[in-house]
Amino acid sequence: MALPYSFVAAVALFRRTLRAVPRSMLNPSAVTYFQPLTNSVGFPSLVLPEGVAVEQDTVAGVPGEWLLPENGDQDSLLLWAHGGGFMFCSPGTHRQFLAKVADRSKCSVFCPDYRKPPSNPFPEPGMDVWNSFKALHNKHRDVFLGGDSAGGNLALEVARKACEEGSNLKASGVVLLSPWVDLSDTSSESWVQFEDIDFIPAEQAGVVAEIYAGTASLEDPAVSPARRTEWPKHFPPATCHAKP
Repeated sequence: MALPYSFVAAVALFRRTLRAVPRSMLNPSAVTYFQPLTNSVGFPSLVLPEGVAVEQDTVAGVPGEWLLPENGDQDSLLLWAHGGGFMFCSPGTHRQFLAKVADRSKCSVFCPDYRKPPSNPFPEPGMDVWNSFKALHNKHRDVFLGGDSAGGNLALEVARKACEEGSNLKASGVVLLSPWVDLSDTSSESWVQFEDIDFIPAEQAGVVAEIYAGTASLEDPAVSPARRTEWPKHFPPATCHAKP
């Protein structure tokens, strides 16, 4: 399923804007300035697939948004952690994309509006996704986890943590779209190969990673899951799509 054109165009506009900010000027104050511009955007119902309803909700104290397909599976759902460098975007920016996911899968989707840096650095964004997952898992037979970019990082860590908590809490599956899983690296081949399409350019990504990590090391596996050397033996089925 291709990403909606309007979603891709919005990401491209933000990327061009962020590229214009010199690394020396990208700091918590600058991020706080950008956040109202990027995190309040929301696609209107007119551009959503017919038969998909949007409902605001709060799950385990975390605000978020449901995408509810007509005649959807009542026992299964997808918990999606949106991307945006941990600090940008929202359920609204991902509404059109996730509405298409809900429409085609006939699976309800909940996208939490997790807390974000600079005011809420690691581990708070991940804790919001974790608490949402636990609450939903108590009410539904199958809860799948998913995320794009930074959201893929959060979803992956929640899936791992759920495995370690016990089999009764394990996710039914994991879907990752270009997950940002090594925040300590901004010089590998992929940063060069996809320079023109990455949501956050490599030069700025290093600063964004440091703001998110706060006092934690970028090489901490909880911050950079790709650095983890051991994973639970009974990790749920997972699929990862990293092509643009």
